[in-house]
Amino acid sequence: MMKNGETSLYKKEFIPYVIKWGRITNLYAVLISFVPVAVVMWYFGYVPGVTELGIGLVSTVSVVGVMWFSDPIAYFPILGIPGIYMAHLSGNTANLKVPVAAIAQDAAGVKLGSDEGGIVVTISCAVSATICLLALSIACIGGAALLSYLPNVLIVALGYVLPALHAALLARMTKGQPKMLCCGMFLAFIGWVLLKVGAFSFIPGKSHTWVVTLLAVFGSIIYARLSFKKKTETSI
Repeated sequence: MMKNGETSLYKKEFIPYVIKWGRITNLYAVLISFVPVAVVMWYFGYVPGVTELGIGLVSTVSVVGVMWFSDPIAYFPILGIPGIYMAHLSGNTANLKVPVAAIAQDAAGVKLGSDEGGIVVTISCAVSATICLLALSIACIGGAALLSYLPNVLIVALGYVLPALHAALLARMTKGQPKMLCCGMFLAFIGWVLLKVGAFSFIPGKSHTWVVTLLAVFGSIIYARLSFKKKTETSI
């Protein structure tokens, strides 16, 4: 557990440092992402018209635009400020950074969202990003050849890795909190039903699964705050 001086150092020096370089590196990554486009346009001479650019922009924003807002809200309780910057810079947020950060904090015995948790998240995200880069490099070089030697049953099973990972993470995060688990699952189920019947069709965009996520996240937050308030009043 951090002492008062260490907590002050974390909030007054470490977090501002993270925000400063997080902004710089993420903005730099945005600029770098335009390099392939610039090469295609200026070197090869393929310049799309305004209409084509507009169609591409609208189709992209309608699918993933909302995630620019929903993902930070959904993942912030686990990743915190350092993890959010690192996850959005290196990618694989939902399927790698969030599980790694959650398990690392649990293994270290620190609370989610605490100052100690922020340090653990920073280390775990840095390590996972490095390992992921090495693994992807190997996969890009020899992944196709490796998959050709795997039995078909194993290849099919790989499709269940992510659901199994998130199910294990859900069980770990809600251990000893059955009411919170039931609340989140109930809200997600209600959102899924509303999605299937087209209740969110009035919202612009092709995909509305993000609404289900926000419903479950914010609903669980409200329920947790009300439960904590009730427990506090009862103890007093």
